[in-house]
Amino acid sequence: MSKFTIYSYPGNYRVQKAQIAAAYVGVDIKEPNFNFGKDNESDAFLALNPLGKVPCLETPQGPIFESNAIARYVAGLRADKQLLGANYYESALVSQWLDFSANELENPRGVWIYPSMGIMAFNQTIHDEAVKDMTTCLTVLNTHLEKNSFMVGKQVTLADIAIVSALNELYAKFFAPSYIAKFPNVTRWFTTCCNQPEFMQVLGKVVLNKVENSAAAAPKAAEPQPKSGSSSSAKKEEPTNPEIEAQGNKVRELKLRKAPKEEVQAAIDELVRLKAAAAGAAGAAPADEKKPEAKKEEKPKKEEKPKKEEKPKEEKPKEEKPKEEKPKKEEKPKKEARTSEKAEKAPEAEKAPEGKKGKEAKGGKKAEEKPKAEEKPKAEAKTAGADDKAVKACVKEGGKKGQDIAGMATFGVHFFCVTIESAEGKLELLDKVLEGMNAEVDEAAEDRKGGAGDLAKMLFSANEHNLAIICHTPKEVTEKATAADWMKEVLERTHAKIVEQTEFVIKAEVANDPDNNIFTLKLRDEGMSAGFAFLRSRQLMIEDDSDDDVNYAAAAGINLNAAPGADY
Repeated sequence: MSKFTIYSYPGNYRVQKAQIAAAYVGVDIKEPNFNFGKDNESDAFLALNPLGKVPCLETPQGPIFESNAIARYVAGLRADKQLLGANYYESALVSQWLDFSANELENPRGVWIYPSMGIMAFNQTIHDEAVKDMTTCLTVLNTHLEKNSFMVGKQVTLADIAIVSALNELYAKFFAPSYIAKFPNVTRWFTTCCNQPEFMQVLGKVVLNKVENSAAAAPKAAEPQPKSGSSSSAKKEEPTNPEIEAQGNKVRELKLRKAPKEEVQAAIDELVRLKAAAAGAAGAAPADEKKPEAKKEEKPKKEEKPKKEEKPKEEKPKEEKPKEEKPKKEEKPKKEARTSEKAEKAPEAEKAPEGKKGKEAKGGKKAEEKPKAEEKPKAEAKTAGADDKAVKACVKEGGKKGQDIAGMATFGVHFFCVTIESAEGKLELLDKVLEGMNAEVDEAAEDRKGGAGDLAKMLFSANEHNLAIICHTPKEVTEKATAADWMKEVLERTHAKIVEQTEFVIKAEVANDPDNNIFTLKLRDEGMSAGFAFLRSRQLMIEDDSDDDVNYAAAAGINLNAAPGADY
C-alpha cells in the first residue's frame, strides 16, 4: 500500500511534477477521487492544508502543500537519482528554474489556455501580452538549451520535469508549428523528455499540435474584442455603488469565516442582482452617452452582415421552410431530448428514415426531414468515417471537461463556453463530447467523469474545413437564459446555420469558404467572444475584476493572475 496520497483535481499539471518525479524515484503516490468544492472544505482536509487548496501531499511524516515543495520532497526521496542536482551548485540551478517556471512561464500559460476552458473570457490585449511574455520565456530556454541537453547537468532533473509539465498542454493543443519553429532547441529538448519512460508513464504519448491557423498562430484573430472593453469599462463604475460594495464585503466575510455554502450562495445571488439593477439604472440615466456608442458599434455590424450574407440571403428562403418545420417536428422528441438519447435521435433518423424509426415516430414527419439531408451531407461526409477510437476520444474529453466545469459550478458558475479539440470540427463527434459531459456520475465508481448535465454550455470545435457549435441549456437554467437567446448572437458572428434545434439543445455548423471571407478557425474565436459577451450582458459569468472576492478559478486550483510564485 502506498505511503503517500496526493489530493487534487484530475489533470492538474502541478501534480504531474510530483508524479513524474515519483516515477523516477520508484515511489507510488495514491491519487483518490477528490470532489473539489466539498472535500477541500472538510475539517479533515483543512487539517492538512488550512488554505483549503490543492495539491496537498500526505506523507508518513505529515502533510505538505505548495506544488514545488511537494515535487522537491518526492524528488529527494532517492538521492542517487540526482533529480535535485548532482552537487550543491546544481541544486541551486534546479531551484532557479523551478522559480522561473512558477514566476515567468506559468502566468502567460494560464492566460493562453483558460479561455478555451470557459474559465475566463478571451481578451485580445491580455492575450497579446501573454504571447509576448511566453515568447520571452521560450527565447530564454532556447538560448540555454542551445549548448545544454537538459536544463541542469547531463541528465533529467526536477527542473526539466517542472517546465515540461507547464509546457505540455501548450505544445499539444495551442502552439502552432510556425510558432514553435522559432524555438528548435526547446522543441528538441521537450520531445526528448516526453519520450522518456517516466514522462510517458504520467503524460502518455505527447503529440505536438499540427494546426497552423490556431489561436496560437494568429492571436489577433478575434478582432471584435473592443466590445468587451466597453462593457468592462462599464463594470469599473460598479464599485462606486455603496450597496454593491457592502454586499461584496459581506460575501468576502462569509467566505473568510467558512459560512455554510447556502448562505454564501445566497449572498452571491444578491450581489449579482444588485449589479444587474445597477446596470439597468445606469442605462436609464447618465449612461445615455454610452448607449448611443453601443448602437454605433452595432450599426457597422448590420452593415457588414449584408455584405457577407448577400449571397446566402437568397438561399435563406429555402432554408427557412425547414427551420419553421423544426419546432413542429421536434415537439414530440422534446421529451426524448431530456433523456440521454437527445443527441442521437436526429442522426439515426436520417440514416434510416424508412426503417423502424419511420414506423415508430411520425413516419410522415420523418419523411419531411429529407430536404434537410441535402444540407447535412457536408458535415456527414467528414464525420461518417469517424471510427470507434475517435468517438471514444470525444466521450473521454467530454467526460473530463464535464468533471471540470461541474467542479467550477460549486462556486456559483453555471454557464460555460468551451473549445473541444478531439471533435475536429465534426458535429457528430461534438455531439459525443456533449454526451460525455452530461453522463451521470456513479458515486461508487472511481471514474467520476461527466456530471455536467444540469449546466449550460456552448461547445465549439473547428478545423480548417468546418466549425461545429452545440449549445445546451438544461431546464434548470432556462430562467436565466435559453439556448435560442444565447445562440442568436453567436450565429450572427460565425455565419453558422442551425442543423438541429430543440428547446434545450441547438446544433449549428458552417463550412470554410475563403471566397466569402469565412475562415472557420477564426470564426471559432469570434464565436467564443460572442458567447462570452452574451453571458457578460446577463451577469452570468464572473469577471476577474469582480468585487465579490470569490476567485472561482483559484478555488478550482487555477491561477489566473496571481502574484508571482502563487500556487493554487
